[in-house]
Amino acid sequence: MTDSLKNVAENLFNEFELDDKKIKALLALENASSKKRSYIRLLSKVASLFAVAVFITLFAINQNSYYKKENMVNLIVAEVVNNHRYLKPLEVTSSQLVSVSKYFNQLSFSPYASNNDSVVSALSNTLIGGRYCSIQGTTAAQLRMESSEGSISTLFQVGMSDSFLNIPSFEKGEASIVKHKDGYEVQIWQEKGLLMVWVKPASS
Repeated sequence: MTDSLKNVAENLFNEFELDDKKIKALLALENASSKKRSYIRLLSKVASLFAVAVFITLFAINQNSYYKKENMVNLIVAEVVNNHRYLKPLEVTSSQLVSVSKYFNQLSFSPYASNNDSVVSALSNTLIGGRYCSIQGTTAAQLRMESSEGSISTLFQVGMSDSFLNIPSFEKGEASIVKHKDGYEVQIWQEKGLLMVWVKPASS
């Protein structure tokens, strides 16, 4: 009985014993599986690095766009405040915008009152004339206003260019950029294809 059990055990062991071919096949399968896992891990790492690279690129583009806009705004503010502080003689004098606008026949546009209520009110009640000027090298119209108290404000209008594309749009309901420099308040926005810049004494 003991010999029989021994024989049965040996037979079972022999049935489950793997020959060289089976061992090699299992090793090959394991190796392939390991390579597949490594490939998947590599793809995962590449995808993660790609996502990080895209994020960094988009962030850099946004930052660059922001700094370009800020730099342009600061340049405009410095230029118009300087023009406003050192006013040159008017080239056309009138309290009527229609008359003043007709003078600017060298521009590709005709200066208009804007849909900004504050500007409309100022031009309607305190306009005294205008003259040619420039903003960032582009010929512009300078409309000058003077209140009964002697407070002077200036509205600059110039055709839009690629340099001004990031400026808020009045038609889209975007708020104007407001800056303060040397005691003046400067409002900047775009409207109907024009860059508008209004300079006036800062309120106390």
